[in-house]
Amino acid sequence: SFYFIYVLMMKCSARNHTNGLFLQLLLLLVASPGRIVAEECSGSNPCATDPTNERPQFCNFDNGPDDGYCESCADHPDACASFGLPDAGTSDCEAQCTVRECSEDGPCSAAGEYFCNFDNGAGVGGFCEFCGWLVSSEDCSLQGLPEAGAASCIASCEVFGFGEEEEEPLCSTLEPCQDGLFCDFSLDDGATGHCWECEWHPHEFCFSESSGLSDAGAASCAATCVTQCHDEPGAVGFYTAGKEYDAVGLVGSPPVSGVSGPLIHCPGLLCGDDVDTTGGVCLIERGDHTFLVKVQSCEDRGGVAAVIFNNVLDEITPSLYGETIISSIFITKENGLLLLENATGSTASISLEQGEEVCTTGCSDLLPCPGERAFCNFDFETHGTCEECIDYGSEAANDCFFQGIPLRGAQECASICGSRLTFPECKFCPTDLSNAQLGSGLQEGEDVCEFCPGGLQKEYENQEVSMFGEGVDCFLVDEFYHNYQISKSEPNCKLAQTVNYLCGCEGIGYGGANTKSKQAALAWLPRATAILSFVCSAFIIVDVMREKKRRQKLFGQLMVGLSIFDLIGSASYALTSLPLPREDYIFGSLGNEASCTAQGFFIQVGTISSYMNVSLAVYYLLIIKYSWSEHRIKKWRVWLFSCPILVGAAFAFAGIPFYDNTILWCNNSSSYWSEIPLCIAIFLATCIMSSVCFDVYKSEKRSNRWRQGGTAPRSSLSKAVFWQSFWFTFAFYITWVPYLSLQFMWASGKAYSNYGFILFAGTACTMQGFWNFFVYMRPRTQRANFLSPIRSKLSGATSVFRSIRSSTRARSSARASSIPPVPPSDGRIETATELAGSTKNTAEVP
Repeated sequence: SFYFIYVLMMKCSARNHTNGLFLQLLLLLVASPGRIVAEECSGSNPCATDPTNERPQFCNFDNGPDDGYCESCADHPDACASFGLPDAGTSDCEAQCTVRECSEDGPCSAAGEYFCNFDNGAGVGGFCEFCGWLVSSEDCSLQGLPEAGAASCIASCEVFGFGEEEEEPLCSTLEPCQDGLFCDFSLDDGATGHCWECEWHPHEFCFSESSGLSDAGAASCAATCVTQCHDEPGAVGFYTAGKEYDAVGLVGSPPVSGVSGPLIHCPGLLCGDDVDTTGGVCLIERGDHTFLVKVQSCEDRGGVAAVIFNNVLDEITPSLYGETIISSIFITKENGLLLLENATGSTASISLEQGEEVCTTGCSDLLPCPGERAFCNFDFETHGTCEECIDYGSEAANDCFFQGIPLRGAQECASICGSRLTFPECKFCPTDLSNAQLGSGLQEGEDVCEFCPGGLQKEYENQEVSMFGEGVDCFLVDEFYHNYQISKSEPNCKLAQTVNYLCGCEGIGYGGANTKSKQAALAWLPRATAILSFVCSAFIIVDVMREKKRRQKLFGQLMVGLSIFDLIGSASYALTSLPLPREDYIFGSLGNEASCTAQGFFIQVGTISSYMNVSLAVYYLLIIKYSWSEHRIKKWRVWLFSCPILVGAAFAFAGIPFYDNTILWCNNSSSYWSEIPLCIAIFLATCIMSSVCFDVYKSEKRSNRWRQGGTAPRSSLSKAVFWQSFWFTFAFYITWVPYLSLQFMWASGKAYSNYGFILFAGTACTMQGFWNFFVYMRPRTQRANFLSPIRSKLSGATSVFRSIRSSTRARSSARASSIPPVPPSDGRIETATELAGSTKNTAEVP
């Protein structure tokens, strides 16, 4: 009976401080029944001090206003009124049992027997309470005291035992405690002490100041209590109102094969005295109180099971951290509100199977994890549980950072396990972060990056964000930026915000396209220009192939080869976002990984046309600067075709593992190497054409020194070649330089949201066929549009000149007959076209 009342007293004390004190008095009464019954009192025979504990006593006057029995005082200002005494007993209790006030400056006397409860506040004080049967820090923590009161209780009462035998040491360095107990080494010699049971969260208790443990006691506590085991909840069955609801068992809840009762709502986040839950299943909302207190409130009022529903949308792992008799389960907020509205009063049935035993090892700064490959996750800020390192040299290298571990835990994980926050090298991959950069790179006043500024919605939590690694979902990315304090100005932040649309978040959108109209423009404008290039390239092929003379010329053959590969590239570009994987949620995307790879491959094949431009430039160089004949150049024709084709094909096949979403279409997503051949092509074409222009300029300058004594009109050869090479170079640059610039900016972590530049570069690179057509047709259009009007005007002027000349001859025929005729001189200046060897069609001339 004594032990049962003691346990009941401890449990009730945690839930109601006043009831706890009342039960302490009840325990004193039960412990000494013979003495209390024998000691009578009356108005003329007052009670004396209790000789067993030196506590004052009062007369309860239970037998009437004249006599009664002596009772020990309780240290609470409301105790006398709560005992249910007669008026005379209450008056004597209030007179004899004076409550003693206390504070930090005025502690309670008789250390080891009284402690200050600090009910009025840590800096104000409270009143003294008798230690009674409070013999451990756990007992003090169950009293519902403020933090300062619990610390005073532990400091004053912890060494006060059940009997005289406990004054002797129970443990020492030579005689340790039994399994599951630790030695506090609290006695004066520092080598002996008392054995105590392990607290919940030993990693927090063992080294806290409120525990009052010495260094040796803290070490014994840590060594004994660091590993704790519990049964994980098994399968749950929850039925009510004819429907089954998803639920999980609370960690530490006892299993039950089947229990049922009416579903009773406990308002106020707890089952209070105003709710009768006898034989019922309690429905309690999460909040304010621990899960243990909620379940015990249901249990104390006769409930057979407890159902706690969440008050937020976040998922948690609910734990009791204590023992209960009844079983308890946990459901979502949505289901809880639904039950509250429609199912209260209905019969609810609950079953909870026995789960597997799980052991955890606690840790903190002062309590490191055992073993070389274990780290502390610091899930509870100052402490946590130990986890084992995995193979961080593989694709799992980011597990330290994308498992929702707090910053301190991630840093310790990275330090102990040798991990870095590394990503593949690609245009749309985050940049690597070292351990030291996490949470420490922020300057004063600098904003922290928010992946999802408006908050992540539950329905998107499991959506995968592939750029951060396989299996990394929206929840983990959001936790990453929330926990690790990445600067808002970091490239990683801007990159993440361009893909946060995958998680239903408001942001800048992919490529800066944050509206449907902008997204549509990114898909349709490059598509339209790609179709135009396709048509223009097809025209060049038809125009060359329809005449034998053009087909035979190497220039025509080069133009056909260039246009064929542009047809392939333009057709691939024209698809824009259609082949992109549907799960990327790009405007118009209907494809998958295979269609994305196919588009990227054929776009790379299409870039062979840019390498063919270099062959065309070499052709110009050999014809104009080195005066090679057509026949001689054709001997090298195989190299002019094979080199660009082999280089382009090699890079197209090498890029197969790297073809991925690059906003506008699928292309090689690697950082830099895929653009190297195109950069070399632009460089070579520029150097070759510059050499040609400079050589022609020098030739014309030398020829003008002797042509007609230096006064004749300058030949148009250098001008014609200059403009032809200019337009050739312009077409090459306008097509590829903006797109190459965009690729390098992406590779360096910039321009992720520069919508205007992305749209311009994406449109320009699809127009190569159009610009080739422009350069190809330019000589022909010049002759048709400009030379014909000039010739017409010259013809009219010639007719007028001839009529004037005829009349002049008639008036001066006599005088003219005496002058010898002068042979007409052909003062014609050769045009650039004629010097180049064309007699029929300038389009046939490079």
